[in-house]
Amino acid sequence: MSLPDVSKAGKSSKKSMIKIKSKIKSLSAIPNVGKGLPAVSKAGKSVSDMPLSEFKKYGYELIDWVANYISNVDSFPVLPNIKPGDIKSQLPQNAPQSSEKMKKIISDLDKIILPGTTHWQHPNFMAYFNSSASGPGILAELVSSAFNVNSMVWKSAPSSTELEETVLNWFRDIIGLPEGFK
Repeated sequence: MSLPDVSKAGKSSKKSMIKIKSKIKSLSAIPNVGKGLPAVSKAGKSVSDMPLSEFKKYGYELIDWVANYISNVDSFPVLPNIKPGDIKSQLPQNAPQSSEKMKKIISDLDKIILPGTTHWQHPNFMAYFNSSASGPGILAELVSSAFNVNSMVWKSAPSSTELEETVLNWFRDIIGLPEGFK
């Protein structure tokens, strides 16, 4: 990574950029940050920095968690009974120096994140716009996350680009836009 050249900046900008450079350099002390680790090991035994068996175990657990959430969403209050800062006060003030166990992350999901959520999928949520998540959509997000493509241009993601163009053409036809919108 190339760091900013502070020699051409004004005095206050130089101080800010020096602080930023120092912070970026300190990140290199954390194991695996910026190391460009492969998403899946060559031997197929890990997914990034998680053993494949653990990935599957917690993946199944989180799919069950999501299914239970969706089937019980109407049991939660639509809006959380909290004040600004309530969630933040329960989170660590500083970034962790090592990873947390997935059990702890799931526990935080249940104890901190869920109670502070506005439940857009709740049948009584009538603000902004309608619920848009669906089972197939949630599963599609899972697959999309696994591919982790960046669809900037066709070459960076041919399948994604052509699928998007096709679906947009379907929508164009469904809502009756003229061919010129293709």
